[in-house]
Amino acid sequence: MDVQQSTGLALRSVRKKLLIICFQLSCAAGFSESLSLVEMGSPFRSPHLDVHWNAPSNSLPGNLWVYRRASAKFSSTAISNLMIACAFTDKDKVEDTTNHLVFKTVDNSRQLSISFGDGRIDFEAKTHYGPTNLTEGVPEMSEMPKLTMNFLKKIEVNFSEIDKNEKGEPNFNFSEPFTLYFVNQKSITNIEWRAVGFRRAIDGFAYVGSDGGIRFGENGKISKVSLPLQAVERYKECRVADLATIISWIRNGKAVQGRLPWESAGINWNTAKSMTIKSVKICYHDTPNFIYPLVALWTTVDTGSDRVDVEIDCPIIAETK
Repeated sequence: MDVQQSTGLALRSVRKKLLIICFQLSCAAGFSESLSLVEMGSPFRSPHLDVHWNAPSNSLPGNLWVYRRASAKFSSTAISNLMIACAFTDKDKVEDTTNHLVFKTVDNSRQLSISFGDGRIDFEAKTHYGPTNLTEGVPEMSEMPKLTMNFLKKIEVNFSEIDKNEKGEPNFNFSEPFTLYFVNQKSITNIEWRAVGFRRAIDGFAYVGSDGGIRFGENGKISKVSLPLQAVERYKECRVADLATIISWIRNGKAVQGRLPWESAGINWNTAKSMTIKSVKICYHDTPNFIYPLVALWTTVDTGSDRVDVEIDCPIIAETK
């Protein structure tokens, strides 16, 4: 082999290695920079902000996965149990395709929709109540956890995919809105339903934007269901950014400010003095193409004239593996 051939092979080898490196860097940049958090808060930039990381240094994992959507699958048993819970039979079926299954009553008072494409279950029973038509038999709040668990089991929801509280239990949030009627100078309280709300989880971390809910109404019957059960699959394993990188992102416009306390005068990030990060929580956030991990930071910001507690959301991916 002559010198010219040797030099040509060496150059091609160098170019190949450079292309591989550039591709890897573009993938890393693509994942970290394509994650837009604008809909979650207000982007800010504060290059000279003094950031103090007071959260445990081991509070971040070494690696996390980026996910993408997959086709949802509902078994015949889950669909049958859902039909029974919502009081439908095959006679009520009005649409049956590869993407949708819809049941509806003749008077349109009840409708159940199952979407296989995006994995949604939606049901609503429309009932009108008034001072002479009050609800009866709405489950007590103490009954709600058991009713919720039983229903989710029947439609085969995996409890490992439900966000957990600090005790490791499903993080269910219960509510009971009511209506007051005034009849003959007397007030009448009517509770039409009691509800449970919860959020899905991926790898044990909350899946932001996947909030679901169930209402139990008269005589314990389900009156509304809104469940996003989109299937997901692992796409890329990523290295988590180190603390210095995350702090740099916070200063340089790659993080967003969450809601401020109502009494707060706001934060001028151009003049803010410091930020103290007190605790962190990993979350997953949905985008049109992928489901990305991010970090939610609970912070206190010294504005110079006030100390404001505020959540800051920031990307967490450093590079793909």
